[in-house]
Amino acid sequence: AEPFRAERLAEEALELTRDERRTIQRDLTLLDFDPRGIDGIFGPGTRGAIRNWQQQNGFAQTGYLDEEQVARIEAQAARRAAQL
Repeated sequence: AEPFRAERLAEEALELTRDERRTIQRDLTLLDFDPRGIDGIFGPGTRGAIRNWQQQNGFAQTGYLDEEQVARIEAQAARRAAQL
Protein backbone atom coordinates (compact mmCIF):
# COMPACT_ATOMS: atom_id res chain seq x y z
CA ALA A 1 0.00 0.00 0.00
CA GLU A 2 2.96 2.34 0.55
CA PRO A 3 4.47 3.61 -2.68
CA PHE A 4 8.27 3.45 -2.76
CA ARG A 5 8.42 1.31 0.40
CA ALA A 6 11.47 -0.61 -0.87
CA GLU A 7 13.25 2.66 -1.68
CA ARG A 8 12.44 4.09 1.76
CA LEU A 9 13.76 0.97 3.45
CA ALA A 10 16.91 1.05 1.30
CA GLU A 11 17.56 4.67 2.33
CA GLU A 12 16.94 3.83 5.99
CA ALA A 13 19.49 0.99 5.66
CA LEU A 14 22.14 3.61 4.80
CA GLU A 15 21.73 4.90 8.37
CA LEU A 16 22.57 8.46 7.36
CA THR A 17 23.54 10.63 10.30
CA ARG A 18 22.07 14.07 10.75
CA ASP A 19 25.39 15.57 9.58
CA GLU A 20 25.37 13.38 6.48
CA ARG A 21 21.82 14.51 5.75
CA ARG A 22 22.90 18.15 6.16
CA THR A 23 25.73 17.54 3.70
CA ILE A 24 23.29 16.11 1.17
CA GLN A 25 21.02 19.12 1.66
CA ARG A 26 23.99 21.49 1.16
CA ASP A 27 25.01 19.59 -1.96
CA LEU A 28 21.47 19.76 -3.37
CA THR A 29 21.42 23.51 -2.69
CA LEU A 30 24.76 23.93 -4.47
CA LEU A 31 23.25 22.08 -7.44
CA ASP A 32 20.22 24.45 -7.45
CA PHE A 33 17.76 21.96 -5.96
CA ASP A 34 16.23 23.79 -2.98
CA PRO A 35 15.60 21.47 0.00
CA ARG A 36 14.02 24.45 1.88
CA GLY A 37 16.52 24.36 4.68
CA ILE A 38 19.67 22.62 5.82
CA ASP A 39 18.66 21.01 9.07
CA GLY A 40 19.47 17.34 8.61
CA ILE A 41 15.79 16.40 8.44
CA PHE A 42 14.45 15.02 5.17
CA GLY A 43 11.02 16.64 5.15
CA PRO A 44 8.81 17.57 2.19
CA GLY A 45 11.23 20.21 0.87
CA THR A 46 14.19 17.83 0.79
CA ARG A 47 12.09 15.01 -0.66
CA GLY A 48 10.96 17.36 -3.43
CA ALA A 49 14.54 18.46 -4.12
CA ILE A 50 15.61 14.80 -4.28
CA ARG A 51 12.78 13.99 -6.71
CA ASN A 52 13.74 16.93 -8.93
CA TRP A 53 17.40 15.87 -8.87
CA GLN A 54 16.40 12.28 -9.67
CA GLN A 55 14.31 13.45 -12.62
CA GLN A 56 17.19 15.47 -14.08
CA ASN A 57 19.61 12.59 -13.62
CA GLY A 58 17.55 9.77 -15.11
CA PHE A 59 16.49 8.03 -11.90
CA ALA A 60 13.00 7.01 -10.83
CA GLN A 61 11.47 9.92 -8.91
CA THR A 62 11.03 8.28 -5.52
CA GLY A 63 12.28 11.03 -3.23
CA TYR A 64 14.51 8.48 -1.50
CA LEU A 65 18.24 8.04 -2.04
CA ASP A 66 20.38 4.97 -2.47
CA GLU A 67 24.14 4.73 -2.06
CA GLU A 68 24.85 5.38 -5.75
CA GLN A 69 22.70 8.51 -5.78
CA VAL A 70 24.31 9.90 -2.63
CA ALA A 71 27.74 9.43 -4.22
CA ARG A 72 26.60 11.03 -7.48
CA ILE A 73 25.15 14.07 -5.70
CA GLU A 74 28.40 14.45 -3.76
CA ALA A 75 30.52 14.24 -6.92
CA GLN A 76 28.32 16.71 -8.82
CA ALA A 77 28.42 19.16 -5.91
CA ALA A 78 32.21 18.89 -5.69
CA ARG A 79 32.52 19.69 -9.40
CA ARG A 80 30.12 22.62 -9.01
CA ALA A 81 32.02 23.96 -5.98
CA ALA A 82 35.27 23.80 -7.98
CA GLN A 83 33.65 25.85 -10.76
CA LEU A 84 32.54 28.59 -8.35
